[in-house]
Amino acid sequence: MKYAATTFASCILALGIASGGQAEQSNDSDLRYFVVEGSLAPPIAGAMVEHPADPMAGAEALVASIEGAKLVSYFLFLGEPKNLAIIAVPNSDYAAAITYQRFGTQALSDIKIREVIPGERFEKILKLSNEMNTPQE
Repeated sequence: MKYAATTFASCILALGIASGGQAEQSNDSDLRYFVVEGSLAPPIAGAMVEHPADPMAGAEALVASIEGAKLVSYFLFLGEPKNLAIIAVPNSDYAAAITYQRFGTQALSDIKIREVIPGERFEKILKLSNEMNTPQE
């Protein structure tokens, strides 16, 4: 069972990158949120079936390797071998590193990463937008 969890966790889009330098401890308002989507390679999808494991547990463990980061949510697509994770990381460098790390393992292809803005930041953003519309004297 340990093999199954390890294999599965290392193969899925669980965002397993090691922190090169230590990130400063962040509170949630300092984190940047990203949606990470990727297509599973056929051998990886096969390993998932052969060695079932809780994908959320593996993903959480690997995201925990990035100090201050968290796995917000994790999904597998129905009908296609894809997964989607919502992560919160200290800065966009980690999100960019995820692309190369996961692509380099050949576990995923067609990786897409998009930054998203949490709802609690909307009011601040809208106020800034409104200030831009205010004529300057």
